[in-house]
Amino acid sequence: MDHIQVPAGITHYVGMGVNRSNPFTTVFEENHVDGLYTESEWGAGPMCMKYYMDSPVLKHCIMHLSISMAGKNEGKVADGTHDVLIDELIRFLKEYKDVPFLLRIGYEFEGPWNHYDPEDFKRAFRRLVDRLRQADVTNFATVMASASFDTPYETWQLYYPGDEYVDWVGYSYWGGRSTDGPSLRFARDRRKPVFIAESTPRGHFLDQEDGRQVWEAWFEPFFEHISENSDVIRAISYINCNWDAQSMWKGQGWGNTCIQSNDFIKAKWLEKMKSSVFQLVFKKMD
Repeated sequence: MDHIQVPAGITHYVGMGVNRSNPFTTVFEENHVDGLYTESEWGAGPMCMKYYMDSPVLKHCIMHLSISMAGKNEGKVADGTHDVLIDELIRFLKEYKDVPFLLRIGYEFEGPWNHYDPEDFKRAFRRLVDRLRQADVTNFATVMASASFDTPYETWQLYYPGDEYVDWVGYSYWGGRSTDGPSLRFARDRRKPVFIAESTPRGHFLDQEDGRQVWEAWFEPFFEHISENSDVIRAISYINCNWDAQSMWKGQGWGNTCIQSNDFIKAKWLEKMKSSVFQLVFKKMD
């Protein structure tokens, strides 16, 4: 925000029963949603949703809240063991009833790092949504998001909780020249808007590379992907991050994707964001 203006939305991550020290594998036994009301640290910087909500700078932002149930916690959400955590989420959303939330439940559902059981995942997704609705929470829409736009159609079907529970279809985008994919076809068949819920030029160090070359190699295909699927793509989230400076990601080849660290890319990005395509608009699908 100090470098690239206040965005239309902010992405945040919380864990339902997930251990802050290792969100992908272990259980954190505490009756609170990790990273919601209090500060948590998973190795990618301090996380606290309430800090965002109480910031006057972000008062007009949409909140994209990504909910992890990794570590076999999807089963505990599904069977009611974690109802206390759902109740805390209900209380939180009601406290900020004038803010729209996109809830990405069990994000990257098919990723092998999450180990989600398809049946438990579906039941967990439905239980969370049912309890929100029963509590008359109205300021949210749900997102079911995969790890890639190339996730097989059959995998989507295997995990899908039903049209009445999924408002948006989403996926993560790390690059590539493909302009279509099974995730997009699934969204069109289900008549759902698409959210590119995570995107970043993985493997690039924007502070060290030629900005023009990186723009042509990653950013141009990214914007082409959006343009060529503009019938369904309605939102994007770019991760502006020095990955290699964070213990959770250091040495894994993610790089430094901070737009402000490269003058050429920053200028091109700001120019792109002036387009009416990237302005905040509320619109129902036809």
